[in-house]
Amino acid sequence: MGQLRALGVHVAIDDFGTGFSSLNRLRSLRLHTVAEGVEILDQAEAAREAGCGELQGYLYSRPLPPQDVDPWLARLATQCADENGETPTQSVKLGE
Repeated sequence: MGQLRALGVHVAIDDFGTGFSSLNRLRSLRLHTVAEGVEILDQAEAAREAGCGELQGYLYSRPLPPQDVDPWLARLATQCADENGETPTQSVKLGE
């Protein structure tokens, strides 16, 4: 893997097993991991504790059609700014 990285090659492995042993194997290869299917906060916390760098699933959003992605991201940015006491640059409600 190190030789491939040195050449600038990126490797993606989709749906690589289940369970903690599979995650440990991926971490030993120093691969970037994405937890899929996160539906509840407990799953998100467990995935973060296990070292997953990114999470996706219904906890964050249902699948969106392309035209709804930008408004969703703008709404998310506004929510994050509000939670951090910052001034949001834009406020958009999905579906408007």
